[in-house]
Amino acid sequence: MDEIEIGKIISDFLTSQISNIVKTGKEFVIDSKKDIQLSLKTIYTDYLERVYNRYGRSKSFFIRDEPINLYEFYIPLGIECNDIKIKSANIKALLNVNSHCIISGTGGAGKSIMLKHLFIDSLKNKKQIPIFIELRDLNSNNTSLFDLLVNTSNSFGLKISVDFFKKALSKGHFILFLDGLDEVVKDLKDILLREINELTIEYPNNSIILSTRPDIKLSELDIFTTFKTLPLSLEQSVSLIEKLPADEKIRSKFIKDLGTSLFEKHTSFLSNPLLLSIMLLTYGYSSDIPNKSSIFYNQAFEALYQRHDSFKGAYKRKRETSLDIQEFSKIFSTFCILSYEHRKFKFTKTEVINYLRQTQEITSIKFDVEEYYNDLLQAVSLLIEDGMSLYFTHRSFQEYFCAKFIVESSKDLKPELLNKYQKYANSDDVFELIRELDKDYMDFEVILPFLENLFKEIGLKKNIGITNYLKFIKKCWERFEFKNDNLYGIANDTKLKEMVNFILWDVCEELLYKEMLNVNQGEWIPNLKKKSVEDGIITVIETKNLKTTDDSVKELYKYGVLFSKKTLKILQYANNEISSRKSKVETSLSELLLNK
Repeated sequence: MDEIEIGKIISDFLTSQISNIVKTGKEFVIDSKKDIQLSLKTIYTDYLERVYNRYGRSKSFFIRDEPINLYEFYIPLGIECNDIKIKSANIKALLNVNSHCIISGTGGAGKSIMLKHLFIDSLKNKKQIPIFIELRDLNSNNTSLFDLLVNTSNSFGLKISVDFFKKALSKGHFILFLDGLDEVVKDLKDILLREINELTIEYPNNSIILSTRPDIKLSELDIFTTFKTLPLSLEQSVSLIEKLPADEKIRSKFIKDLGTSLFEKHTSFLSNPLLLSIMLLTYGYSSDIPNKSSIFYNQAFEALYQRHDSFKGAYKRKRETSLDIQEFSKIFSTFCILSYEHRKFKFTKTEVINYLRQTQEITSIKFDVEEYYNDLLQAVSLLIEDGMSLYFTHRSFQEYFCAKFIVESSKDLKPELLNKYQKYANSDDVFELIRELDKDYMDFEVILPFLENLFKEIGLKKNIGITNYLKFIKKCWERFEFKNDNLYGIANDTKLKEMVNFILWDVCEELLYKEMLNVNQGEWIPNLKKKSVEDGIITVIETKNLKTTDDSVKELYKYGVLFSKKTLKILQYANNEISSRKSKVETSLSELLLNK
């Protein structure tokens, strides 16, 4: 889509919408109808052109000198919701399903770029005025979602009064693209979810498309349809590689290898758009595809640091600092843990400089802050500049270097950090990466004591009785809710829930799937589901009032799927496996030392 096309699209869009815009605005503008139309058309044209230049053109990880057209590196991605599959995500198909949709996907799955594509696509649809919001802006602005909508629109030239804006909302003039729910700090996320719900109630005729990593809190947005991003197919992966400005020989070899066994062997990496793109970089650097995420990020960093030139024009700048690779890594790890502590994913230059000054004190490494800042952006490309803001090349790099910082911390600091960040154990990848980097420490010093303490508190020794189970769910869950046809648990202890889910999904993932498939349903749960769907009600079960004799406890104990005794069985299995491995390691070490 070139500049001439977007100009025509905006013109056609406003031609179809100007009548509704004028009707809404006439009570706020004292002027003739003709003058109102001209004034509002000018305002909306200016807004759409400016917002397109911001979100229709962008810098990328590999093309950093100037923003380029989104479609020069966008690959159409598929999404699905239950039996509904959209091969190439487009706004018309989404809105045909529901005017309120969630795009859910893991890090690097292409959610944000898909949202930008849908934003541009909405102009072709000629239905509603698009507004694009980066929700992480709420972290640094003491403002409401509504104020952020108004202020963001105003900053892009949509200079209309708040009353006019409210009137337009009431008429359903807007389609809101809310990017990055997962990047909002936890304390603000609950408020934001409530504000989104209130917005849908007060202004139900607007459309909302929201992007996020998978989050159990999505259950609160029960009028939204959640679509999951589909992994890249081999054909899509090849198409994306062909768009990247790589050395032709390396790219050709990579594509050839993808077509043999490479893609099948490493599908989890190579079907993720971001990881695939960076994988091409590491492939040119080492001709090797790692099996673990932590090894991949380390190879990616080494390739970036060595200014590898497999991407034309991307890594040719010399570093200004004279730091060696370990010093550079240590500084960046410290920067990442400091920003992770504040859940910062977006920065001003001043904020980055301030964090780097703190790292000087923490690491005692001598370096020039301005030079290091320039290297982060230009030579090593771990931060990217977009407009007046700076971002991590991808948030996953922050998580990897946080994990690296924790693993390399002193024996006194490490447990404190792990305890502090346990509240994010399952919601991001830091704990998973720590376990890859130091499996024995994570299993023996973190997971095993956690499980032993949990079992002690619920009185679990060997056999899982209903009394153990009830104590467990009371510790984990404040209540269970049936919303439409699904059962959700609302956490009573966030840190406990996150750690339990981390063990289930990261330590025992394969076993979890196997065990859950073997859970049959009793009559009580399907009947309750049916009743909630028919009556449109939300059935709430408060755990604090439950007794072992209650039918709901008996049913959940046997048939609650993820909330059944199977969860405890899997945790018990993890405990036994880790205990056995720890014993073997300790015995082997003792024998080795004795022999020595």
